[in-house]
Amino acid sequence: MKASRDPSLGGDLSWGIATAVALSILGATGCAPAPPPTVTESLASPENRGRNIILVLSDTHRLDHVSGFSPTIDDPTPHLASLIRSGAVFPGATTPVPISAPAYATLMTGRLPTEHGLLNNQQHLSPTHLLLQEELRNAGYRTAGVVSNPYCSSGHGFARGFDHFWDRVEGRGKEGEIVTSEAIEWLESIADGEVFFLFLAYMDAHTPYISDTSPPSLRMDVNGVRVRDAQPENAHIEQRYPVGLHPGRNVITLSFLDLDGPASPTDAPSPLHVKGLRLASGRALERSSGFEEVKGTGFERLANRAELVISSPESEVVDDELVFHCFRKYRHERIPAFYEGGVRSFDRSFGRLTGYLEQRGLLEDAIIIFLSDHGEMLGEHDSWGHVGHLWDETLRIPLVIKAPGLPGGVLDPSRIGLRDIHDLILSMALGPDEERDGVMQARRREPFVAATYPPEAPLLQVAVIHEGYKIVVDADGSERAFDLRSDPSEDTGLIMDRHDEPALDALLRIARTELATAAATESLDLDTLSPDERDRLRALGYLDGDE
Repeated sequence: MKASRDPSLGGDLSWGIATAVALSILGATGCAPAPPPTVTESLASPENRGRNIILVLSDTHRLDHVSGFSPTIDDPTPHLASLIRSGAVFPGATTPVPISAPAYATLMTGRLPTEHGLLNNQQHLSPTHLLLQEELRNAGYRTAGVVSNPYCSSGHGFARGFDHFWDRVEGRGKEGEIVTSEAIEWLESIADGEVFFLFLAYMDAHTPYISDTSPPSLRMDVNGVRVRDAQPENAHIEQRYPVGLHPGRNVITLSFLDLDGPASPTDAPSPLHVKGLRLASGRALERSSGFEEVKGTGFERLANRAELVISSPESEVVDDELVFHCFRKYRHERIPAFYEGGVRSFDRSFGRLTGYLEQRGLLEDAIIIFLSDHGEMLGEHDSWGHVGHLWDETLRIPLVIKAPGLPGGVLDPSRIGLRDIHDLILSMALGPDEERDGVMQARRREPFVAATYPPEAPLLQVAVIHEGYKIVVDADGSERAFDLRSDPSEDTGLIMDRHDEPALDALLRIARTELATAAATESLDLDTLSPDERDRLRALGYLDGDE
């Protein structure tokens, strides 16, 4: 099957076309398609050797929240749409794991999680595997990474091979504008003619949804005077808010701000959870009302209205700071709107980046790759989040590649995984390699395997996809099958013992083998984590069944 050319790609590509293209990669004819040589040959052509490479990852970004692929949202990513019109789109791109750190590791190593050994966020990337950025640096590239995911940081082994690496989420925050600003600052150091590889990881579409347009969620009054409206939900950031304390008794009131304004004390409890409330000076702080302990964690649920009392012995007003950590558990009915806001926030930051590249004269000749690590459940199958799900909404990821010499508007329907993107980048930068390219082409004809891994995921599961079928097995003994050709939404399961479909038996054997392999791979031991580390995971929805 050859790649198709769609001049309107990025603005008018309908969801029906995108779905049909995605299904075609599973082989509706019963035979997996051969990889399209026109696109891969163009990407690995000598023309792309020695060009700057910019790899942009939007964490948790669903394919159907990209302009041209969204059935319901009006142009959610207009800046990204410009890249789509000038590049190749791979609507069959898929992740092998719906959790960030293992997916990032697959992208950087070209190996599956059971091969590189990183199955959960709190684990560390092994130093034994040669990373993508190391290979590029060895080939003469200057390398830089700007990463806003705290579990894909230098402390977890992801900085290896980068000449410059920014991961100061705890110091500055994860907003896309910060990522773009840090990237531009590094790009300012690049001299004309100097070749570079830049990896950017944005977290706008991942909880907590902190962006320039997100409404404040917390109001702070001191002695009845409103002093601040804030959005403190990023639990990785220590919030520090100045307060002026008068002589004698002082009352700090914290009020939850719902979308319509301050919530009533009689409404349902707020979704805000706080930890480590204190005054920077060490003055005594009394929780007079509005705090509910969350068992098994260091957090307290904040009521819609809570009060803190401080007695100051000073004879005049003194300056102090209220210090705490905070995260938000999003109510399901609110998540889609917050998620869309995060997607749009990423796109604004991406537009600022491409604007700078164009101004510097770096845009046209650069190789730019946009992708995600996994998707997100937004209520489909009564499911939310991503870490424990192997539905289509979490496994399909957007992938766009713009490279000189590659015509714009190319649609490549072939199946491609994160480890193949690793190999594609090396082929573009270093030239074709017979062994590497042969392995990558063979993979596209083989069953695709994805999995979720405890303890951050509630259950060990494996999905195998091939020739229109999808088999899902789990450690509890459940086995399900879907015919994606007639049931792309995975609403109707097949009878597992259909003797007229021998392909099901073959896939089931593969799935059981992969399940055993995953079960035998050493995973995260929660007993080795400190209470603070466990609370950080909870704040992002990775433990105890949280979304």
